[in-house]
Amino acid sequence: MTFKRPVDVGSMLQYEAMVVYTEPELPSPRVHVQVFAHIVKPETRSSVESNAFTFSFCVDKKKSVVSHVIPERGSEALLQLNVLDDIESDDYRVGLLEVKPGEAK
Repeated sequence: MTFKRPVDVGSMLQYEAMVVYTEPELPSPRVHVQVFAHIVKPETRSSVESNAFTFSFCVDKKKSVVSHVIPERGSEALLQLNVLDDIESDDYRVGLLEVKPGEAK
């Protein structure tokens, strides 16, 4: 994982996350979460985005209900389209891991 902007040792990082897309119709439903990392400088009351990550999780259908995500704003719809582009890439399929309950990876 690389950062768009370098993060100095001792810097404060703030994370913001949201579920941007789900695939509830799959035998093992997936939830795609977009996480934004911001470098925070309290002394200047400023922050700058360092990177954005997308994490995909498989969900056990027997233990959880996964619903479709419907974007409320245009910016959320764009995030969803970006995730859909990622899902269709070969790199995504190579990096997908399935973790069973009680199993750590």
